[in-house]
Amino acid sequence: MNIILDNGILRLEISPRGAELQSVKTADGHEYLWQGDPKYWKDRAINLFPTVGRLLDGQYSYEGQTYAMGCHGFASKSMMEYEAEGNRVVFTLRDNEETRKQFPFAFRYEVSYTLEGNTVQVLYRVYNEGDKLLRFGLGGHPGFFVPMREDAPFEDYRLRFPKIGQTLRAEFSDKGLLVREYPYEVQNGCIDLQHGLFDNDAIVLRNAGDTVILEHKSGEGRGVEVCYPEMPYIGFWQAAFTDAPYICIEPWQSLPGREGVAERWETRPGMIELEPGQCYENPWTITIR
Repeated sequence: MNIILDNGILRLEISPRGAELQSVKTADGHEYLWQGDPKYWKDRAINLFPTVGRLLDGQYSYEGQTYAMGCHGFASKSMMEYEAEGNRVVFTLRDNEETRKQFPFAFRYEVSYTLEGNTVQVLYRVYNEGDKLLRFGLGGHPGFFVPMREDAPFEDYRLRFPKIGQTLRAEFSDKGLLVREYPYEVQNGCIDLQHGLFDNDAIVLRNAGDTVILEHKSGEGRGVEVCYPEMPYIGFWQAAFTDAPYICIEPWQSLPGREGVAERWETRPGMIELEPGQCYENPWTITIR
């Protein structure tokens, strides 16, 4: 059974499977969240843990042993416990027999959603409940309908970055593995949307500020603002070589595995490191316009 949060401005529907958003509607019934059409992409807003993206051959080593882990980790496929009160719900995943086959660590992973006006406050928490260093990655992966009105084509929309810096873009191999990061110019602080932008995989940027706004080029009408102050990367994706009517906005803490590198978890770059007994928090928001 899905959980409902409704504050009279926004109505959220969330599945205990992966704590995945299923619906984000305004009071007038307009749906903003991609609804998982398998013709393009069957998911809607997965949460990524304990890795982001793919690993070489879908595996890594730790303390001399090899472990297999799929794209974006296992949290999105896991049933999670939850506690809901008022306009807030907290989902919890603890290590168990199945997770330890892929990830030999003791942890508690939480995803919470809180409604505050027209904003969805998302908070990731990770607790190290073991006796050794916990290294992990995480991120979000929500999809949003584009266009947001019937009389406007996909190409009338843009991604606007109010605080853009000297941006770097991640280049990926045809297997979705990291090749390099290179300077990438975002002209006038905006990326105009075209379906062909994503034919060579996601656009993943570093130093793009902490906010991105998905909007009509006129700046008017419906839009979505994602703020990710603790995430160094922001990614954008839709199914390649399609006319998919959505775009994913993905705040990432780390990058996928490297092309040609058999990753050792102890030395894999970009991971969060958490000592025994410590807690890590990473908040981000989705504001509906």
